Amino acid sequence: MNTYIIIGIGFGLLLFLIFKRSIFRKEGNAGFKTHMDPKALMNNEKMKMAVNEFIKRGKKIEAIKYIHKSGDVTLSEAKDFVEKIELMGRSGISSHEGNADNIYSNSDSADDSLLNSKVKALVISGHKINAIKLVAEEKKIRLAEAKDYVEKVELGITDGKI
Repeated sequence: MNTYIIIGIGFGLLLFLIFKRSIFRKEGNAGFKTHMDPKALMNNEKMKMAVNEFIKRGKKIEAIKYIHKSGDVTLSEAKDFVEKIELMGRSGISSHEGNADNIYSNSDSADDSLLNSKVKALVISGHKINAIKLVAEEKKIRLAEAKDYVEKVELGITDGKI
């Protein structure tokens, strides 16, 4: 009789721990914040305004942390979002002018300008090989094609076009 009581208590404790863990898990519960789609972030004006305020104050890391926690996205997604908002601000695009889907998606213009600025910085600092590797990884192209791309950017720097 005592063994049945001990087994029952153990089984009840096990069920309690499983139930408790499932209550406090974020995913799968309507009462808790779920993972936000990164594209949905671009349609969230509150998030964009908060990021713009952080960027104006020079607090890019805090902006990334804020988006990571508030939007429940990965750090990488938060960083991409903040960089896109920063790029929009530098290029003079207001949040109402651009189509959010086109800005966040893998559009060549936004990604290429961000990639070009990274390549320029690497080339100017004398790290041309790292720039070639970066282009090959980002654009998923061969090293020879990446080298041609970097040389075009480098030519633009020396000609004063870029």
